Amino acid sequence: MIRYISFTTLILAAATAAAQQPSLPLSLDECLHMAETSSPALRSGSMAVEKALIMQGTAFDPDMTEVSLTQETTTGDSPDNGVNFSQAFDFPTLYVARYKALKAETALAGRTLDSERSRVERDLTSLYYTMLHARTRVKLLEKTDSTYTALLNLTSTRFANGEVSRLDVINARQLAAACGADLHDATDAYYQLTLKMQNLLGADSPVEPAATDTLRSLPQDVDNDFSFASTARGREADAGVELSRRNLSVARNEFAPTISLSATTRCLIKSFNPYDVEREAFKGNFMKFEVGVGVPLFFGAKRARARAASRDLTMARLDRDAAESAALNEYLAARSEMLTAAHNLEYHTTTGAAEADELERLATVSYKLGEINEIDLIQYLQSVSDMRSRHADAIERYNQSVINLKYLLR
Repeated sequence: MIRYISFTTLILAAATAAAQQPSLPLSLDECLHMAETSSPALRSGSMAVEKALIMQGTAFDPDMTEVSLTQETTTGDSPDNGVNFSQAFDFPTLYVARYKALKAETALAGRTLDSERSRVERDLTSLYYTMLHARTRVKLLEKTDSTYTALLNLTSTRFANGEVSRLDVINARQLAAACGADLHDATDAYYQLTLKMQNLLGADSPVEPAATDTLRSLPQDVDNDFSFASTARGREADAGVELSRRNLSVARNEFAPTISLSATTRCLIKSFNPYDVEREAFKGNFMKFEVGVGVPLFFGAKRARARAASRDLTMARLDRDAAESAALNEYLAARSEMLTAAHNLEYHTTTGAAEADELERLATVSYKLGEINEIDLIQYLQSVSDMRSRHADAIERYNQSVINLKYLLR
């Protein structure tokens, strides 16, 4: 008599051989904590915030101080024989406007990081529950594969005893092979998800859910009220509008005059006297100072920059309004999807799961008692497998809708 073994052992061995490194089991909280420090996207966002903070130090950036030495050969001690220090400054309001603009840019970088953190958490949570679903699917297929293998062995035994035809054996073998192929595909898909989680976390090895975590439906603890301004995307959009407003203030303050200061101190070089004239030094060292104001007579370029900054502010406001409208529609669609998924899940949880267990029990007992044949048993078992698979799919769909809606409100 020919005995058949389950495909599970061969499949898992193949998957293990394909993986060069062992998987790292982590809970969802551990994944979220790990993402804070190792996620490439969040690390890049943190560096952007640090850069913006550093750039705030460039708000006060006057021109270089000019130092010049002058020696007049035909006069004695005078401002023409000294060292001159001169410095030009923008009007103080321009430095204040620049600092506020750089501060607004830092705030925008922080809001962008918050949005990226929310996106990473959403993607990570979504992927985590997708992996739980994929692992559940593997377990369901393993159970089905074991059932079909047992059925194939039983059919082979009955064929050897002359109770069934060879057609029944071939049919049972094909069903077992098809289930084994599905199990192989499901196992490989689960492994691919562990690699995706590894990339998302920036881990050194594939990451899979903790062994104690199982596929379960999430609670509907989401707020029904939608406020775009209180979400991460809304705060980022508002920060963008504020930055454009500050840049417009900088452009307008560029019309302010500049201020120049100059001071000259004595530096009489007596040995430098090519005409042999009297060059006696005075008692004091300070010779003169100058204060000047630069008034823009040609301000076409400044006016153009101010008008362009005004357009940027208008565009930022329009983008903010468009983002709010899109976010509201996305929220309404996500809420509708969650309600539909919850309705479907309720049937599979309250009715479908119990009926699948009862159908499997009755079909197995009836076959052993000879009340149904192999074909009937196979059809019943296929129905059981489909019902359990649909239940897992319903949980996955519902969980993804809850996760999506939750992070749309954050």
